Amino acid sequence: MNIGKRQLALIAFLKKMFRIPFDMFYEKIESDYVDDIKVRMSVAYQNRDFRKMLACKAASQFIHGSDMIDSENYTFWTMKANDYLGLKLFKDSLKKTKVVFIIRNPHSTILSQTIRMGRRKGLKDNNRFLLDIIRASIYWCRFSRSIIDFIRNYPEDAILIRYEDFVDNPEFEMNRVFDFTDSMEIDKNEFRFKLNNLKGSATNRTEGKYKGISKVPLNRWTTEMMKHEIAIVAFLTRRISWQFGYQFVNTKYELTTPIL
Repeated sequence: MNIGKRQLALIAFLKKMFRIPFDMFYEKIESDYVDDIKVRMSVAYQNRDFRKMLACKAASQFIHGSDMIDSENYTFWTMKANDYLGLKLFKDSLKKTKVVFIIRNPHSTILSQTIRMGRRKGLKDNNRFLLDIIRASIYWCRFSRSIIDFIRNYPEDAILIRYEDFVDNPEFEMNRVFDFTDSMEIDKNEFRFKLNNLKGSATNRTEGKYKGISKVPLNRWTTEMMKHEIAIVAFLTRRISWQFGYQFVNTKYELTTPIL
């Protein structure tokens, strides 16, 4: 088999692996968008760019899974994604895309991540490997930089919500999102009622069901992380976190206005 045949065989295999029902999209979205994704996917096949393949596949699943039939009647779609799916690709392909970023202080985020890492590796009592602390800190910085870059490139089409601000005043932050997405504003009393009756369970906890919005998890890291773990996270993330208004002083955070 020569190189050309191998390349064609690989492309055929990738198309089968990442198969996308393009013909079905024309009923749900403008044809220019579908054609653009098809071109991007073709280039991704040629370059063996799995990152872009995954991004296109995710965008396609999002479009295909929407309940809208006639593109002229839709108001908006929503989906949850991380930057590794290629947010710039979404923005370039779906030009009306608006992005709501949610950020949480690095110590809380890294505590949660490393608890899951430790459990997958068989550790008990929420123990963590030091290397996982470092890896999670580096990931937090990389993802945070991608948020900063995206907001700078698309200032009119992106907003930032800090988790701590949401917990403190959920009605205000949610109405920011509604206003940003040109959606309706929700009545404060009605929204507070819905939040108070919200039920769920923590991902990394055995505390059982919770109800409403709790401030308990905000500073859990101060008692569950060791001093050297806190110091390592602070050292690796301090330069980026202050841009989000996380000012780390004497082993605690003082929230200031983000300077993004």
